[in-house]
Amino acid sequence: MRPSSWAALLVLTLLTGAGCGGDPGPDRPERPPLPSPVADPVDPGVFQGEVVALGCYLRQGAKGEAHRPCAEACLKQGMPAGLLESGGKVLLLVPAAPGSGPDLSAYAARNCEVRGKLLNRAGMWAVEVATISRLPVPSGAPTIPSPPKSRLKEKTK
Repeated sequence: MRPSSWAALLVLTLLTGAGCGGDPGPDRPERPPLPSPVADPVDPGVFQGEVVALGCYLRQGAKGEAHRPCAEACLKQGMPAGLLESGGKVLLLVPAAPGSGPDLSAYAARNCEVRGKLLNRAGMWAVEVATISRLPVPSGAPTIPSPPKSRLKEKTK
């Protein structure tokens, strides 16, 4: 095709609106409107799960009692926190305003109940934390023992 033919085809395409979301035509149904990128907040929502340091959880699946010291340190240094629900869904925990809200490092690796608005943007779910409280540990729940001491003997000279 010659260059002038390409230019004519381009002009014709632009004028008719073909391929640019113009009139859908008789054989093509009209597209439904796109959903709003922000869901209407649900207030108040109640969510339960384990508070995790998101960087550690996403990188290596770190959670639970054995990971508590690391999670506390990471959250104190500003790593984002998440709530790992029993079904495996993770919700980002965010304050209502920068610098506000509870210190989530005190809840690291603990089962908690979070109350607040459920938010969504582009498929990412978050809870704007209004309150957070620890859930009682069920009686008879297994506890993770302390790691065993090293069995390696020190070398002597």
